[in-house]
Amino acid sequence: SVPLRVSALHMCLPDDASPQILQVKHRAMRSFGPVARVRARFHVGTHSVVQSSIETFGISSDVLPLSNTGGLKTQNHLKWIGMRRLREDAIFRVAGRDGIA
Repeated sequence: SVPLRVSALHMCLPDDASPQILQVKHRAMRSFGPVARVRARFHVGTHSVVQSSIETFGISSDVLPLSNTGGLKTQNHLKWIGMRRLREDAIFRVAGRDGIA
């Protein structure tokens, strides 16, 4: 059990996904409980089709990790890593100052 509240799960798959990937999709849906199953959505298609589909749920295409050309967007991820490092450094500084480290 993980103390995590999942409000929705969106999985994006290419339209040329292999049968094994589609099999994982079907197994995942069967393994979800009834509440999670209602909150899970799989979007299958080209990048633009998936983008349009996911936007109908209010998810901006800006937050998707792939650009329109298929390149990987890393800017937000790197910014998140930087913030985590700052936070952890501050925690270690306080711990070291208090003689905990």
